[in-house]
Amino acid sequence: MTNDEIMAIGYEFFVNYDEYFIAVLPMTFGKGRLVYCEGNYIDNAWCYATFAQAILAMYKWVDGTEPTGWIRNPFDGRRREGGDPAKETRRP
Repeated sequence: MTNDEIMAIGYEFFVNYDEYFIAVLPMTFGKGRLVYCEGNYIDNAWCYATFAQAILAMYKWVDGTEPTGWIRNPFDGRRREGGDPAKETRRP
């Protein structure tokens, strides 16, 4: 997708890797969600305690790895207290 196509979908904060892109969406109460998209579809997502943390994670993200610092993955039910991988739990 082109940057113009991504912006037309409604994403303002994103990094385009041609075959896919990652973007940050605002959530309620100042939280943010980092999403991984192929085309128009969200393939995975990670929630952050603040919108700013989600933006930072987007720019620090290394292709082929999972982003760091997230507190919830709504796709598979994993949660990380304080973003700490050692405190990961899974809820259905």
